[in-house]
This record gives sequence, structure tokens and C-alpha cells, in this order.
Amino acid sequence: MTVFDHETGTLLATSLVLTPENNRRPVPLASSSAASHKVWKVRSGDTLYGISKRTGVPVNSLRKMNGMGSRSALRVGQRLRYH
Repeated sequence: MTVFDHETGTLLATSLVLTPENNRRPVPLASSSAASHKVWKVRSGDTLYGISKRTGVPVNSLRKMNGMGSRSALRVGQRLRYH
């Protein structure tokens, strides 16, 4: 996977890029069977519901994929996996 941190301008990994805030859907760089999941980097103001709407992944699925309970809080900089 590729993760690009727009705040610092740093490439963190190699198969997924997060786009600017006004269109925050991750964009795969290349299709690969090794890239079975995508990553969302939590930013200030993000909610699980908002991330769910942008990624098309139900809130409960995001919780399960990331080992979160119903009372778990998001943290800025946290990386959430999703399919």
C-alpha cells in the first residue's frame, strides 16, 4: 500500500495516496493482489460516520476491520484499514 501524508508532504508507503481534503478518497497507484486493503489517515474533524460515507464502507465494518468497539474514539493520525 502507499500512504502519502499531505500535511508533511511525506510518502509513507507504496500503493495508496490520500487526496486533498475536498476530495479525500484514496486513489490506488497500481492494482496489485498484495494491496488487499486501503488506509484512511484520520485528520482533525473526521468522524467514523464521515469516513464511512467517503469510503462506502459501513461504520460497523470499519469498526470490525480496525478492532474498534462501539465506544472507541478516533485519534488524529490514526490509520484505519478498509476494503
